[in-house]
Amino acid sequence: MEFFELLIGNDAFWKEPVIQSENLTPTRDWIPPVIAEFLHAGTRKDAKAYPPELLDRAFSLIKILLKNLEPVDEPGKDAMFQAINSYRGKTIEALFSHTLRVCRINDEANGIHAEAWEKIKPVFDAELEQCKNDNYEFSTLAAAYLDNIHYISSGWLETGCKKIFPHDYQNNFICAIDGLAYSPANKLIYKFLTEHEILDNALRLEGLREQARERLIERIALAYLWGDEPITSPRFNYLFESEQINDLRDVGRLFYNVRDQELNPEQIERILLFWEQCVKWAETLSEPPKSLLSDLSRLICYITKFTVRENNLLLAVAHYIKDGYNEDIFFQGLHRQVEQDPEKISMVLGKVLEAHVPNYDHEDMLKNLIIKLAGSGRIEDALMHADRARKLPGFVQLYKQLSEGDKKTC
Repeated sequence: MEFFELLIGNDAFWKEPVIQSENLTPTRDWIPPVIAEFLHAGTRKDAKAYPPELLDRAFSLIKILLKNLEPVDEPGKDAMFQAINSYRGKTIEALFSHTLRVCRINDEANGIHAEAWEKIKPVFDAELEQCKNDNYEFSTLAAAYLDNIHYISSGWLETGCKKIFPHDYQNNFICAIDGLAYSPANKLIYKFLTEHEILDNALRLEGLREQARERLIERIALAYLWGDEPITSPRFNYLFESEQINDLRDVGRLFYNVRDQELNPEQIERILLFWEQCVKWAETLSEPPKSLLSDLSRLICYITKFTVRENNLLLAVAHYIKDGYNEDIFFQGLHRQVEQDPEKISMVLGKVLEAHVPNYDHEDMLKNLIIKLAGSGRIEDALMHADRARKLPGFVQLYKQLSEGDKKTC
């Protein structure tokens, strides 16, 4: 700490000329980010942190770095990558890490950290005030640390939200949404984002990085599963009304990806309701959203009973499963439902094969499904399906076997 104080605490250090050379000779510019990384590493984990009595001195060093390090001139395409790799961004991360450690220590000692926060707060205020077409690193990292800021001071977060996500300064807003992609999703933060219309503004914003928008949509999908975001909400209404097909695909993709988690019946019902809503919406379009309907076919994994509703959902997507190469998943789902209603399952399979015969029968899934239909008494249907799939290896033989079995039965 003493060495750092002597080094960057001297004005002469910051006035030293920086001469770039082809052979990468170290310059003064190499030193500040290394100090910032050191200070960050020394507060991230309490078990490996430097002693608490050094925190005040470290905070003074952070303030010196923030004062002298220039922010980036303009946001990059990947705001988070830019923030964590810029010299000033490294210092801002050290600031957040330092603040969290101070709060933890005070909580452990006193059960409260409000007084300790008041000493640090002016630095946060000053950084936030600069987030007006400037200080993009802080906009990005503040949003990434949103959950942590709520712990540090929910009041500061509440009063500063419009500056963390400044809709009047689009570049800063985009950076914040990019940073938000790295913040954990939870009910508390989601409520904050909706109450302050941050999600609504972000959904209508052009220029977001693709991955940042995907994380945004995933938050909405998770909130829907939690029961905090109805299918008739302004967010979902916007996705449907503005025909955001890729966003709706991201919602469906998340639902498919959580299939192995322990979802309760209400959550499964919400997934089926989303599927149903997408189908109804698709029927109003001049051209069917083939990619979305194909993705929805994978949600067959959530069908455990077979009523008219489930049958209609499957029929609505059966024609399009080829567009996303989802035949294997769909056939597997049909296989599970054959005993419940072989007639309707056969009808769905017929619609699939009417549109497209797959190029490959993975693990004989289609063949076994046809055999199972035959065993359920749908011999004529099985013959029709085998005939349609005759280009696949072994299906001519399957047709002959089914025909011979049918004759013996007669």
